[in-house]
Amino acid sequence: MAETISNGEFSPWAHPKSQAWFEMVFERSGLIEMLAAAVDSPHDPLTLPQQRLVASLCMILGRPGIWPSNQNATFQKIVIGLLRNRRLGTGDVSRPVTMAEHRKRLAFNENYEIELESLRRRIGLSKKVNRLQQPRAWERFWY
Repeated sequence: MAETISNGEFSPWAHPKSQAWFEMVFERSGLIEMLAAAVDSPHDPLTLPQQRLVASLCMILGRPGIWPSNQNATFQKIVIGLLRNRRLGTGDVSRPVTMAEHRKRLAFNENYEIELESLRRRIGLSKKVNRLQQPRAWERFWY
């Protein structure tokens, strides 16, 4: 039985052969290992925009049926690493910022927190039950 998404359309990864195809793509590209190494690297920590990029890739590729099921532990490790890095913070406080820069940072942080909450829910770390809002920054992505 094909998996469907909420609006009734068939998801592109619902075909029986898709999981094997995605597993092959991930294995050959080494993407999972690169993401895990980037998040865990103590010598070359990711900047906040780089962390958000990793989180976005996890949101897109971390869906059941796309992310290899034998790599779920690695997915959890990546998400927990992102959450840990977020708590440590990587803000630049060495210079004053303009109001426009401050607003841009606030919007960035707001969207990143929504993305992180989506990942928390995906791995079962969130107890929130309210509907998760879509990050405003992603509106253009789908069109």
